[in-house]
Amino acid sequence: MTEPLKDKAHALANQDEFRQAYLRAREYFSKFPGVVGVAFGQKRVGVDYQDNIAIVVYVAEKKKEEDVPPEQRIPPSFEGYPTDVRVVERGVAEPCDNQTKYDKIQGGIQIMVEDSNSAGTLGCIVKRRNDRGRENVYLLTNKHVLYSPTKGAGAAVKHPTNDDASLGPVQPGGLYGNFPHPASNPAAPMYFIDASIARIDLDSRCCGCTCTHDTTDVEETSIVDLQLNGLNTISDVRDVTLDPTIIGQQVFKVGRSTSKTRGIVRLVNAPLTADPPPDQVGGANVAAQNTIYVEFDVTSTPNGLNCHNLARFTDAGDSGSIVLDGNSNVIGLHTHRGVPKVSVLIPSHACHIVPVLDYLNICIPCTTGTSHGSSKATDGSGLNPTSLELGDFVIPDGDIVFVSQAAGAEEGRERAFPAPVPLSQEEEEHMRELLAVLRETERGRELHRVFRDVRREIGYLVRNCRPVKVAWHRNQGPAFLAHILNHLKGHTAEIPREIQGVSLQTLLLRMGEVLKVHGGNSLRNAVDQFGVELAEAAPTIRSAEDCIDYLRESVSQEGVNQ
Repeated sequence: MTEPLKDKAHALANQDEFRQAYLRAREYFSKFPGVVGVAFGQKRVGVDYQDNIAIVVYVAEKKKEEDVPPEQRIPPSFEGYPTDVRVVERGVAEPCDNQTKYDKIQGGIQIMVEDSNSAGTLGCIVKRRNDRGRENVYLLTNKHVLYSPTKGAGAAVKHPTNDDASLGPVQPGGLYGNFPHPASNPAAPMYFIDASIARIDLDSRCCGCTCTHDTTDVEETSIVDLQLNGLNTISDVRDVTLDPTIIGQQVFKVGRSTSKTRGIVRLVNAPLTADPPPDQVGGANVAAQNTIYVEFDVTSTPNGLNCHNLARFTDAGDSGSIVLDGNSNVIGLHTHRGVPKVSVLIPSHACHIVPVLDYLNICIPCTTGTSHGSSKATDGSGLNPTSLELGDFVIPDGDIVFVSQAAGAEEGRERAFPAPVPLSQEEEEHMRELLAVLRETERGRELHRVFRDVRREIGYLVRNCRPVKVAWHRNQGPAFLAHILNHLKGHTAEIPREIQGVSLQTLLLRMGEVLKVHGGNSLRNAVDQFGVELAEAAPTIRSAEDCIDYLRESVSQEGVNQ
């Protein structure tokens, strides 16, 4: 007996049930030979889409039913939800050619990398998380727009052409490939990311220094000509990785080639055969996982075509534009369009925005929303003031407020960090002397710089991320910190090697492990660079002087080994 099919109304009324069924289908069908991905979206019959939400199985090629063993055939439904079988799309990254110039730098405008022959779209303005600095201003676009075999990190980005002044340099750390999200889960699904950022220099630079202030004007929340609900601004960030309500919804993008277009989300988590990595010569195509599949909405214009007289949501030149829903929430970053086919609309593929933002450790300036990845997010993924807190007190810019063990408890409440107490002039002078000696060593200057970059994030994670908080307390983190700070103030001659059976080395190793799982890119890089070395050195270091001697010797030994 055939099970009754669950229609779209059922899926939307029972979204948790649908999500769990989809996840089980993804795990089940992925084991079938020839299956390259499992998405969800509208079932297609010929060139027409049905008004339903189906589980869509992507295969490398379709075969006749009699050529497939019965146990490997895709059934017409899975747990009551209809299924569909599609062949994976071949996509192409898109070049650009528009030359429009804008006085204010914002999303939707053309950019070029110095000395290149092609250009791309500036998707939107972004910021590094937990940084309220004035110069924390970057642009987001595709990696294939900013990178080539001869260009990449450090290259100047121009607007609109190479004949114009530089906006700033391409930043390292972009990705063109699949990334597990969330990264903290080893079994997390892979999401295709084609993204990179470039810094926008608000001031002109001369010989590495600022020579003129406020030479570049930026509209942080704006997308040129967006006009959604009468506004050009971004409201919020929306995660649609497991959201069935996005299927069939209208979405929008503004690209430097086809300007504003309206599309319809047909599938979520569709695989794609993407172009080779942009910075490799002779590289292989990339099996991109879990993209958003959008088709042009032919009802959006009188003739059913875009301004290039083509039924395409995106066209050559729109790479890097962001995709928004009807409420001005960012859902994706456009990356590829499909290869033309007869009698079928050419699809566009977008990277899910939340994996992009998490990978790059950035947030999007938004006008109202507080969702994960927006500038107003309250979970540490934005610029919210709580993300600047270390324990229960704020670390001011510049000097760190050191504390005593005696103040480590307040009304019996367990603290992630000891409570702050004022420093005497003598204590402050002692610590400044130690810092000056530390910074006399090359390795010490490097450690101090890295610590300043990641200290706020470590404090936030210890206070708000349960796995990090548990590792910190179980391994005597508050006690070790209090002893270290008292030593740095000059009250004790040495730091204990062990507290209640836990060694300092164990604390450093355990914290390194958990911070790599839950921290951002900068923090993970810092742990990779220094974590093991510091843990291995811990048993031999009993004082600040020991630490400084070790740093001197390590640099000296590196010189011998070279």
